[in-house]
Amino acid sequence: MVIIKWILFIPFFIFCTIATCDDTQLEISEIKIEKVFLILEKQTYRLSGDVSVSLESTLLDALKKGVALEFISEFKIIEPTNFFFKRVHYQKTRKAKLTYHGITRRFTVVVNQKLLFFESLTNSLAACLSLKDWISLPKQLFVEDKVVKVKLRLDTESLPKPLALVAAKEPAWNLSTGWINVDIKELEK
Repeated sequence: MVIIKWILFIPFFIFCTIATCDDTQLEISEIKIEKVFLILEKQTYRLSGDVSVSLESTLLDALKKGVALEFISEFKIIEPTNFFFKRVHYQKTRKAKLTYHGITRRFTVVVNQKLLFFESLTNSLAACLSLKDWISLPKQLFVEDKVVKVKLRLDTESLPKPLALVAAKEPAWNLSTGWINVDIKELEK
């Protein structure tokens, strides 16, 4: 008798679980970088690339309730010395802080001590994570056998401490591209 109850209960449990799943649980937060490269123009290499960002409703709710999101962009030129060790030849980091003001319904972005205001989340995220012309390097900096990488991520350590503890375990808050290799294009001859 107990076995029959369990056999009847399992399909009911599976049906209830599937029926209660809403579409917001299927959303994922992610940052993607595509077509990233350094291009040589007038003896200077400039970084360019396409960035796409999608934020889960958890992050959007936190942002609209006053939590500031800080994004970190990292750029490295690495010179491999041997199999295990790599020497960092050049490194640059940029921090961008995104906040939302509920009364004015505007997003505020602070990048390099510059204050910017936006009406839409899309434009504010573009200002935080844009790669276009962020890096400008002289041609002399590049020698053969150097690897160029870029990484974009949400800094969970900058969140308020109670939220940072939750963010450490919650996958929605772990936004990062990982290190992406940058192609080098030379248009000048």
